[in-house]
Amino acid sequence: GIFIYDPRNPLHDIDDASTHEWSDNPTLHIYHYARSQYGGRLDPAIYDWDIEKVKESADWDDDFVGTKSGELIKRYSCNGMYTLSDSPQRVMSDLMSSNRSRLIERGGKIWISSAKPKSPVATIHDGILVGGFEWDSSSPKRDTYNCAQTRFSANDREYEVVDGPLYRNSAWVSDDGETLTKSIELPFTDDHRIAQRIAKASVAESRLGKRVSCRVLIELLAIASDELVDSAVNISSNLWPMMNGKYIVSEMTISNATTIDLVLEEYDETIETDFVPETDEQDFTLEPLDIS
Repeated sequence: GIFIYDPRNPLHDIDDASTHEWSDNPTLHIYHYARSQYGGRLDPAIYDWDIEKVKESADWDDDFVGTKSGELIKRYSCNGMYTLSDSPQRVMSDLMSSNRSRLIERGGKIWISSAKPKSPVATIHDGILVGGFEWDSSSPKRDTYNCAQTRFSANDREYEVVDGPLYRNSAWVSDDGETLTKSIELPFTDDHRIAQRIAKASVAESRLGKRVSCRVLIELLAIASDELVDSAVNISSNLWPMMNGKYIVSEMTISNATTIDLVLEEYDETIETDFVPETDEQDFTLEPLDIS
């Protein structure tokens, strides 16, 4: 962690570092780095940060979760090292890996989208559709995996990135007929228990295959209870029942005065919290260093 500005603290002044406090909250690190002149350099004069969403994401990171030993730990943390020679794009990607977040920009407004489960803000039904759907039923095999090899930052080894626990979903290995492994790089996660949570969620998300494009009436913007981009929506169609389900709006384009085009990606809000420490958490210790 570092001394950092926290918009949730009324005593903090974003321009006065003497008011800042130490934190290892991933959302606050992303917010700090994105705005920093040595980081993402997102000009505050151009981008309007949605501070309420930043606060919501930071709260989700700080929420406590259980472990197999009974200890409570923060859901996500961010500890490690980067240098000024590192690519800002790479650093931002690594920072966001520590809490499974994304940086969203829409119409000059920018926010950090946390992994907190999202409730649908609207329903797309036959009466609001203009035409049908274009869809891809499944993810390419290269993007689908059933096993994840974690690599996390070891704080007792000067934050060297080391191999962590291997997550394996035996049922999916059986279904796929082979082991499909992906390396999950977590250079700012320094607790193997958090790494294991991220690995299980990452494997589950790789199994979500539907990607849907559709055109809807512009009145959906008025119906939705929040900004559509990065929000969850339901599809409930009698004409195309195979499309029904929950999705995240990944792209939105106003095509004309009466319609908007959407790109939707399959979504399962249970993935973020589907981790049972008693059965899912593996025991893990690093091998002692050989300094002979």
